[in-house]
Amino acid sequence: MDLIALRLLADTRIKSSGPWDVRAEPLKNYSEYFEARELLLIGKPLGEESKESEINDSLYWLFDTYWLGPMRSYLSSKWNVAEEITLAESMTRWSYLMPPRFLQKVVQMYLKPRLKREVSDNW
Repeated sequence: MDLIALRLLADTRIKSSGPWDVRAEPLKNYSEYFEARELLLIGKPLGEESKESEINDSLYWLFDTYWLGPMRSYLSSKWNVAEEITLAESMTRWSYLMPPRFLQKVVQMYLKPRLKREVSDNW
């Protein structure tokens, strides 16, 4: 599946589902991201570095374009670190679909700084 088909899938299934309230629906569109990942894997044997890189690049684009905006907004302004465990549970599920490079970006740029700020503000 090339990027054009992936974009069509994302626009018709993810974008058209409306705004994402991360707190209320932490796994909204999970099945659509899963389906996109599965479609990218069709006919591409794992283990070939070039094929895995191509798949990861496409998934990175998908998550960066459609998933990151609402999650970044939630993490920076609405996430109550001390009281909320659902984010950890949902992030564990999401991490199975994310390319490793994207997951590392989310952890390093958004989760760790927010957790450090929370600890320094309350200790």
